[in-house]
Amino acid sequence: MKLKLFLFCFLGLAAGSCTTPFSTSSELAHIQYTFHASVSSISQNGDILFIGLENGDLIVKDKDEQRCYSVGNNRIYDVYAYRPDSLFIGIRDEGLKLVSLRNGKCQIIQRYTIKGKDNHYAVYHITADRANRLLYLASSNGCYKLNLQNSPAIEELSPFLLNSTSHSGINKILLYKDILYVAADSGLYAYRPNQTQEFLSGRRIHNLILRQDTLYALTENAILKKCIQTDSLWKVKSQKYYAYEKSNDAEWLLAKDYLLYKKGQQSCIHPLPGGISVKGKQISLMTRDYFYVAYREELIAFPKHQNLSGKVGNVIAVTPKMENEDNVYFITSDLRLHKYSFSSTTYQSKAWGKIKNLRLENDIVRFVQAGKELFYLATDKSLYKIKNRKARLIKKFGKDENNDFRSLLYTPAGKLYVGTRRDLSFINTQKEEDTLIPIPVKINGVLENKDLYVTDLLENKDTLYFTTLNKGLFKKAPQAKEFYRISTVEKQGSAQGLMVHLDNLMVQTSQGIYLLDKDSLLSLEIPEFRYVRSIQGNPQAKDCLILYYHGLLSSPIHVDSRHPHQNFISFKDIPFHKTRVALSAEKIILGSRFGLFEYKNNSTLKPIAIEKETDYRFWGSVLLFIGSIFLIIAIYTLVIFQKNQKNRREQLRGFLHYLETLSPCIQEQVRREKQADLLRKTKGLSQELEAYLEAAKKIKISHLAYWKEKLNQLKQEVDKAVLKVKEQIEVYLSQAQSRLENIEKYPNILDGTDTTKYTEIVEKKNKIKTGNDYYTLAYTESLLDDIKELETICRERIQNESALKTTLSLPEIEAEIQQMEEMVAKNYKSSQIKKYCRDFIDKKCPELKKIFPFFGREKGDNKDRFYVAVLFFIPEIDSQKIVEALGLSGDKETAYINKTKYSIRETVKKICKEHPEIKENPLVYLFCERLKINRKIHGHQRSLSVFKMNYKRFIKDFSL
Repeated sequence: MKLKLFLFCFLGLAAGSCTTPFSTSSELAHIQYTFHASVSSISQNGDILFIGLENGDLIVKDKDEQRCYSVGNNRIYDVYAYRPDSLFIGIRDEGLKLVSLRNGKCQIIQRYTIKGKDNHYAVYHITADRANRLLYLASSNGCYKLNLQNSPAIEELSPFLLNSTSHSGINKILLYKDILYVAADSGLYAYRPNQTQEFLSGRRIHNLILRQDTLYALTENAILKKCIQTDSLWKVKSQKYYAYEKSNDAEWLLAKDYLLYKKGQQSCIHPLPGGISVKGKQISLMTRDYFYVAYREELIAFPKHQNLSGKVGNVIAVTPKMENEDNVYFITSDLRLHKYSFSSTTYQSKAWGKIKNLRLENDIVRFVQAGKELFYLATDKSLYKIKNRKARLIKKFGKDENNDFRSLLYTPAGKLYVGTRRDLSFINTQKEEDTLIPIPVKINGVLENKDLYVTDLLENKDTLYFTTLNKGLFKKAPQAKEFYRISTVEKQGSAQGLMVHLDNLMVQTSQGIYLLDKDSLLSLEIPEFRYVRSIQGNPQAKDCLILYYHGLLSSPIHVDSRHPHQNFISFKDIPFHKTRVALSAEKIILGSRFGLFEYKNNSTLKPIAIEKETDYRFWGSVLLFIGSIFLIIAIYTLVIFQKNQKNRREQLRGFLHYLETLSPCIQEQVRREKQADLLRKTKGLSQELEAYLEAAKKIKISHLAYWKEKLNQLKQEVDKAVLKVKEQIEVYLSQAQSRLENIEKYPNILDGTDTTKYTEIVEKKNKIKTGNDYYTLAYTESLLDDIKELETICRERIQNESALKTTLSLPEIEAEIQQMEEMVAKNYKSSQIKKYCRDFIDKKCPELKKIFPFFGREKGDNKDRFYVAVLFFIPEIDSQKIVEALGLSGDKETAYINKTKYSIRETVKKICKEHPEIKENPLVYLFCERLKINRKIHGHQRSLSVFKMNYKRFIKDFSL
């Protein structure tokens, strides 16, 4: 019990010292929107989402605003925006409707019917041909079209037929140039005016996706791919999926109860418990920034950018670019420092090591570089100095203190300006001590330090600017003694950020973005600038960076408001922050929870690979844990060994006592040579003595030396007696086996009764080999007597020539030849056929190797001669078959086979002429038959002399 308790405690300590590596979550990043009924369709018009519900309600979501309209009483399948305020809507059992949404109200303008169904049908999907002003409708009753030039005057839809699909369910229609691709319950079709092409029939296509010039058809058990330029289809996935999309070199596969995201070698399964809304048709939508999925009463928006690397790929801070410095540094959420070069062409960062003593309990406010391997980092409540990847706490505000760090600015002069909720201060980084020195903010001799709430800091042309939340914008020139207030909150709102763009100073406020012109602020009247999160600029860059809560905008800002702003916000799926941005004249480095990116010249984001640093401490802990396990095993083994040795010692003492009484009995039996009793009573004694002798050798006790010697002597005597009897029994068994094999060669000479006797003899032989009670001389001798009796019966059975022919029919050999013939006929591999040939000669006909030289395997140019000879055992085999069986080719190889056959026949004739007696060997005779050498000596024409000779051979085989 003490040992077990010790092992448990030790293992617990060892396991506790081993750090578990980070593992990614099984969920993707996503946003959930919940509604009052199940979501049945998703469609889009620009930035507006139309979300159809199971109960007939329509949700119109425009950015952060959404409105609900009741357009029907059943499931909405699809929505198409005809005009900004007019929608075509397909509804279950209500057909197609044209509705108007104005002033927050829904008005039905037109209902469309089909012949024979009125409006009791469902429109699953709506496709628009804008050039020809046509709508194509996939419905539960076939394909229909609507001419928008006549709408809404026309009320009945016009069908267009697709062969047998005229009244079957059509799930989706896609338009590519002038071709309509139709996904139906009966297959996949392409439709041109007055012409229908069928690509796939008899399989239900429940969804169709067109990406560039590639078509993906989703069936009940696979995803099929088709290039527009070709007519062939091929399978890319072998499972039922309800949606399939590609974006950012990644794949999205929507199954019933999960979403699979794959990018490169990484993948993630996002579970959807209970399953998606499979009754709908348009239950997924890929937009510019999100992949939307209808999931019961929820609409889930998955950002197109995802992080599958966990903490390693989550960038939480990036240093601004310093002058004359090509590198930027960033921190990931596992608190590791990394470096990336602006001039890099490989898009690969460099791991810089773990930051020690850093505790991030709040959000990061700013991360700046102040020198080589020298950084300052501020969170809401703490200010750290990081040098050589070791963090030291400079200042920390308590929970009860009404103060926070709000901004940091490092200047080339070596000053670090620190803005807080209460005041403005600085640190002289050129000194060892890091002391916060307050800066008095005076305006006309009046201090403004109380509740200053500094939001951003900037130095431009040696002039210091800073913005505040409640007191406006301030500046201080190099020679000025006091600060100067440029604006107040009452005029431009709360100032939140600063940047320099094309030698112009821009100010971000709660009212928008302003241009500083001669100490006055000019408003840039651009509507989207009122929702800006932060602004970033570089004096040498043509474009500035405007960050929103989701997305970014990079472009030059026109000072003249008469120039409208044409660019749109991109990458809305990524939450950006000013603490994770670095700008140069040409490039922008952006960090986010989805990784690190490079943005250049308004192009797409280029992912930067973040190097994973080997955690040597983790592997050291693993090695320590493994070493501890081995040490525990060694200690445990030693204890068990000592315990077992004690047990063996006790067992040996008891056995020696038993041996002392048994020894005279065994010696008497050996002396009188009572072999049967000896074997029966001492079966296995030899092995038992050997085991105890080995045990005695390991026990170092002096008084056991006499018994060890006595044990050796007794073992030798028993082994000698047992061996003598065993040798005699094995000789008898060998004779019995040989004689039984002779009888087995001629199975047809036994009738039913004799076969039963033969079976009993075989069982008796097996009992001797396996049973302890039958392994005696007497029982073995009785076996030989039974075999002798059966042999006598067999001799009497051989009476005439026909019996002998039946005896010599070689059924086993013929069966092997037949198996070889089947392998050749079924075109087995040449290696398999050659192996079978070798086994046939080695195991079934070894005597042929002594008679004919070509049955010994030759090397060199004649290596195939052996296999050709064996294959001639097959009746009526031709040379072409042999060429194919051996993997040869060409007319020359056929000629070689014919030549080899001729050579073999001449060799056989020569040997048979020199030694006529070998022709009486059944195998030789059979081989000559196959070579068509002795056609005159076969079947019933064999001479009586041949019969007599085989008869003598048979009788000789049965002799002892």
